Amino acid sequence: MAWATHFPCPLYVTTGCWCAFCGSTRAVQALLHGQPADAVRDNGLTVLIVAFAATRLLLWTMGCGRVVEMVDGLIARVDMRIWTALLLVWTVVRNLPAFTALGPAA
Repeated sequence: MAWATHFPCPLYVTTGCWCAFCGSTRAVQALLHGQPADAVRDNGLTVLIVAFAATRLLLWTMGCGRVVEMVDGLIARVDMRIWTALLLVWTVVRNLPAFTALGPAA
């Protein structure tokens, strides 16, 4: 893990489990190199976040600022505990033996 950021993930180092963000740097690099399948393999959550941000930017530049503001309002209304729970669920699921494909490539 340290090759990408020069700082190993503390959760991975201590437990051997992937955190919600493990593989994010590699996922972004894969996207930039036109390898979406590799990006999803490294961290699907990061791919979703990048896709959401790109769609938001595209809508904004196309003059659909009202739609962007509505979506931003919906996101802001979601309680932080829900976002935290979703990240924890993602972390747990990607470490289950049945879902090893959700973990970063070794």
